[in-house]
Amino acid sequence: MPYYLVTHTSLLEAEDEVKSAQKALMKLKSDATVEFTVKFDDTNIRQVLVTDTSLTASRSAEDPRPKLQAMQTIDCRPPVIDRDEICVSTHWPLTAKGFIVGFGLFAAGLSIGVVIDRLS
Repeated sequence: MPYYLVTHTSLLEAEDEVKSAQKALMKLKSDATVEFTVKFDDTNIRQVLVTDTSLTASRSAEDPRPKLQAMQTIDCRPPVIDRDEICVSTHWPLTAKGFIVGFGLFAAGLSIGVVIDRLS
């Protein structure tokens, strides 16, 4: 499963960093639609408009905020996560190729060190 960098940018006026973060969180919670930038790599970047269907159903038709044009609509119900199946790896996986390359670099460095020592 690939990883994506998802960012949201809000320009807010506040007294300090904590207040601005609190305002941004409240705005994200209250808005029915939120625009995100989703980046897979340097060439695959998309603007995605996420609509929370539970909030749009409760909004009145007289909502004075301007409507955003949807580029892509995604249902954002929270996923069901089984806590027993979560496995977080805290180390890099050691593959045979990685081991061989690492050992080769170590041996080359050791050999160069011995040659330099002998020439001195």
